[in-house]
Amino acid sequence: FGMPPVEAMMCGTPVVTTKCASIPEVTGNKALYVEDPYDPVSWSRRLTDVMGSVQSPQDFPEYSLKRVTQKYLTLFVEAINLS
Repeated sequence: FGMPPVEAMMCGTPVVTTKCASIPEVTGNKALYVEDPYDPVSWSRRLTDVMGSVQSPQDFPEYSLKRVTQKYLTLFVEAINLS
């Protein structure tokens, strides 16, 4: 689903990733992106950009533990009620 980059950014870790699939949507366009995931030079440049950088933890309220837990509980209750 793309939670590892979000979790890393919530901890203040810079994330370099691609714009492939749902990653930009999940990361809220807060990560650093490589345009061509098959271009090693692009990866190298982006990684060099973040080497030694300090990033503040990013806020993702839509993925807070409380909100995600509530969504799972609601889903489980609905599944039980369907039986």
